Amino acid sequence: MKLIFSCLFLLISSWFTISLAQTETTLKAYYFPYQNLFEPVVYKYVNTENPNDIFYCFMKTKVVNKDTLIESNVFDQAFYEVSTGIEVVKPQGTELKTYTIYITGILTPTRPIHKDIFRWQQSKQDKIKWSARYTSQFGEESIRKMREYLGESAPYRFQKETYPSITFKDTYRHSIKAGDHIETTDFDQEAVYCKGIGLVDYQREMENGVKFHYKLEKIMSNEAWESLKKQPYSPPGTIKRI
Repeated sequence: MKLIFSCLFLLISSWFTISLAQTETTLKAYYFPYQNLFEPVVYKYVNTENPNDIFYCFMKTKVVNKDTLIESNVFDQAFYEVSTGIEVVKPQGTELKTYTIYITGILTPTRPIHKDIFRWQQSKQDKIKWSARYTSQFGEESIRKMREYLGESAPYRFQKETYPSITFKDTYRHSIKAGDHIETTDFDQEAVYCKGIGLVDYQREMENGVKFHYKLEKIMSNEAWESLKKQPYSPPGTIKRI
């Protein structure tokens, strides 16, 4: 009798484990490979409608007081810094630790409120978000990003290789409060992440219908990045910015 019960228990346990594995989707492999970023790299993204509209994301992993931190610095096509963010790696994903933006060249620290950047496990029904508040010359401002997992997407082609990919729907809200007046802007984007790479493609639609589509063009070493920054920059003309 004990033998029958033990076999039955093992069968049920195995079935439960297999079912759980089939219903849960592990997304960690699709995030930026932070374990390999102790030597910094730079991701170059280009607007598909305007090849002169470029931004670079400098990424570096470090360990501070036993915490694994991912630092990302965003630069525009003229190599001016746009924002700096630090995420801390947690058992369930990454969380926003600090976020600093540059507004008309002024360094502006923010106060993070909600902190979920990326979850290793996320069902299609769940939404995660990060948000932050800050004070600028325009008033009290806030930004919020809601993220919904849409599921697996078509294999993605990058530099002659094909990668498994997943897609998210992100909903942003930016608010400015000046006195009694509050101005709010909402916009959506779809973001594609590839296994072993991270963000490779995103399409953003603004409230006024203007669309932006950026794709990852290449990933460069820190040495290549430093060399690129030394080259003289010639403004190509008017560029639409986000």
